[in-house]
Amino acid sequence: MWELLKDFLCWEQRERVDFDYELKKAKSTNSDINLNLQQLNQRLVRRIEELENLYDELVRVNEIVDFLRACETVAEARGVIADLLQPFFPHTSGAILLIDRLSNLVETVASWGTSLNTISAFSRDRCWALRRGTVHEGKKIFPSLYCQHVQQTAELEATLCVPMIARGETVGLLYLSFQQEKDLTKKVKRLAKIVAKQVALAFIDLQLQENLQNQSCRDSLTGLYNRRYLKESSLREVKRAAREEKPIGVIMLDIDHFKHFNDFFGHEAGDAVLREIGILLKKMSRESDIACRYGGEEMTLILPNASKENTNLKAEQIRRAIKNLRIKYGEQLLSSITVSIGVACFPEDGESWNELLRAADRALYLAKNQGRDRVISSPTD
Repeated sequence: MWELLKDFLCWEQRERVDFDYELKKAKSTNSDINLNLQQLNQRLVRRIEELENLYDELVRVNEIVDFLRACETVAEARGVIADLLQPFFPHTSGAILLIDRLSNLVETVASWGTSLNTISAFSRDRCWALRRGTVHEGKKIFPSLYCQHVQQTAELEATLCVPMIARGETVGLLYLSFQQEKDLTKKVKRLAKIVAKQVALAFIDLQLQENLQNQSCRDSLTGLYNRRYLKESSLREVKRAAREEKPIGVIMLDIDHFKHFNDFFGHEAGDAVLREIGILLKKMSRESDIACRYGGEEMTLILPNASKENTNLKAEQIRRAIKNLRIKYGEQLLSSITVSIGVACFPEDGESWNELLRAADRALYLAKNQGRDRVISSPTD
């Protein structure tokens, strides 16, 4: 009996010890589980914050893209891109550079900040990012790894070059410079990659849109607007002038004896003359002016907000400039070119586009009848 009692007490003690051990183990395991759960929860919270930040960044980038796509021309987009991008990279100076397809130079079209530290135009091989087709970081501790277009100074600590690539085409470069290397964070690099790609897409779309528009509204020989565009824009400009009570000047010019010129020198030489006059008219036009090839050797200019006096002055400048042109065709210097010009103005010479055009055409006819190589203004009734 005593032995049984002793065995029972021993067994009970062992069971109590085992139970205490299992209890402590369970408590320890629960504690570890709770700790792991806390750590996982913290990681989850951080990840959610990162995703929320990324979402906010993508929303902001999308707003930029929408803004750029609302631009009508590449030039207009260039004018706004710096102000759109600067808030994304507040501790940097930066620039958007586009590749000129004719010269193949990388040219700065927009910039922000006071310490850009890059030359404004350079060949593609001077940038590691454009050479390699991937992001390139330059740091002060490894000065030999800066791109060749970077101008190293004591204040410069880091640079970031991100190629702007979309649809397999490299259109330019997003460049950032940092006076403190700590500002070149993973977040900045990630955002720069996103921005570069989306801005590249926007510029490609704008360029395509511009090319298509030019093909539909430009004369292929002279580069001037065509007759179809003249008709559309003239109606718009006359309505605007009537609404704002502003004048419009109209210049109609015709190359003197152009048929004889073609017969003597050949049609290719005649085309060379038309091209040179087209180039000249574009150079002499304001941004708001509309220079068109009306047909054959006739060209028309619309000058918004130009009085008859100013339109006559412009017409005379054009006449003299064309007369002073020295055009070479092959090795041959072509004979001097003269033009006859008729001038009309809204509203005194007509309150509709057709009336204005007829008035300018009548003045042109008078210029030809009076000996050519002159400017005649439509007489106001």
